[in-house]
Amino acid sequence: ADIRSLVTAVSMYQSHMSTYPIALGNLTAVATNPAGITAGPFMGSIPTPPSTSWGPAYAYATNANGTFLISAAGDGVTVTAP
Repeated sequence: ADIRSLVTAVSMYQSHMSTYPIALGNLTAVATNPAGITAGPFMGSIPTPPSTSWGPAYAYATNANGTFLISAAGDGVTVTAP
């Protein structure tokens, strides 16, 4: 559920700013788009993965073709979205 919330928040940020956030932490702040319109924060805080075996944080990356990936790994499983 946390990873879906992160995906939704990144998508909302991108819709408002016309670019993806540089880091997930940007989702917890008010953002002003190029038109001077503010929105956010898009999340109250960034959740942590379900247990310590999953590592301390979600990984987030964007790429040149305009998509993003959020992932967490632990217990022999890797979860990615979208």
